[in-house]
Amino acid sequence: MEQSISFLTAGFIWSAILMLVIWSVVWKAVALWHAAKRGEKIWFIALMFINTAGLLEIIYLALVAKIWSQKIIPVVPPSPTAPVAPTSAPATPVTTPAPTTPAPVPEVSQSNLTNQ
Repeated sequence: MEQSISFLTAGFIWSAILMLVIWSVVWKAVALWHAAKRGEKIWFIALMFINTAGLLEIIYLALVAKIWSQKIIPVVPPSPTAPVAPTSAPATPVTTPAPTTPAPVPEVSQSNLTNQ
């Protein structure tokens, strides 16, 4: 009986360690990505080498990178009864230049070449 309890306990401990490692790796990857994107070398190095099971990473993301404080403004489509604003047209009309024809090339005959 004692052997089966220790086996279950060991299985639970290994499962908990695996879940903690996955938790930590996910938070570390997100925090390192944000630190690299923001060009924060000191934070990147600190986050890379200090292992706190995701706590330092969450603190960095919440307080320094402030990824959760960005306000999301919902896009509301205009109502069908609202007047539609005209699109901005250029102040001066755009004119295209008239196509130019190449200058005529004088014809050269074989008799003109031999006489010279």
